[in-house]
Amino acid sequence: RVTISGGGDPSCYPRFRELVELLAGVEAPLHIGYTSGIGFDDPDIAQFLIDHGLTELSFTVFAADPRLRKKYMHDPTPKASLDILERLCGEIDVFAAAVVLPGVNDGEVLVRTCEWLEERGAKGLILMRFANAPEQGLILGNGPIIKNQPVQTVESFRDLIADLSGKFDMKIS
Repeated sequence: RVTISGGGDPSCYPRFRELVELLAGVEAPLHIGYTSGIGFDDPDIAQFLIDHGLTELSFTVFAADPRLRKKYMHDPTPKASLDILERLCGEIDVFAAAVVLPGVNDGEVLVRTCEWLEERGAKGLILMRFANAPEQGLILGNGPIIKNQPVQTVESFRDLIADLSGKFDMKIS
């Protein structure tokens, strides 16, 4: 298996298609270790990836609501990104990911995102607890990322994952 990972978001690489074509020549399953999909603006990329051996992908969804993707992920083409994710979910092993922002993409939004992913065939959803200060896990000397954004307690986050895991067949971690 060949994994594309590290050094940024592959969907934003200017020569991404060329890289995939080159790696397809190895005739090994292709895995993208992480992408936000922000650099993908053409839904046809999904079929291109499938045709060139992509078998597994980790994709930051944030929410299945394109308005939230646009606002919080700064995705210029959120509908296209979600269309690509949807197409890939139906063909390959997709593991979605989301940083949970309390009051933004939690609660009913998160449940709808889980439903959306499971209906489309995603294998799992990796949830990450948002950190806004060093004592919450923020690293590299960064200050608050989102001013006045609430942060979940570890116990509340654990309970959220346990609750969702009981409601859905896909793996939620």
